[in-house]
Amino acid sequence: MALTVQQMYDYLNGITEEKAALIIKGKSEGEDIFFKIYLAHDKYYLDAVKAVESNDIVHREVLDKEEKESFKVMIMDLMKEIDVEDIYID
Repeated sequence: MALTVQQMYDYLNGITEEKAALIIKGKSEGEDIFFKIYLAHDKYYLDAVKAVESNDIVHREVLDKEEKESFKVMIMDLMKEIDVEDIYID
């Protein structure tokens, strides 16, 4: 299910530890890259992985739950750096 950027931010505003992760699929330097966005242990996680089903994390950013606005800005900056192909719920 493809989401618009607005739908993605609406989902992030209501994200809980029980909700599924958001996935941003894109291209970076000509290669596919996936970003998993989720909440766990009262922290926001942004994991860069080579494949959605992989647990092989290439890069991870972690912010406290209280830093939601900073987390959203981080995601906006990320989306400017890659060629976004799709946004969906895992």
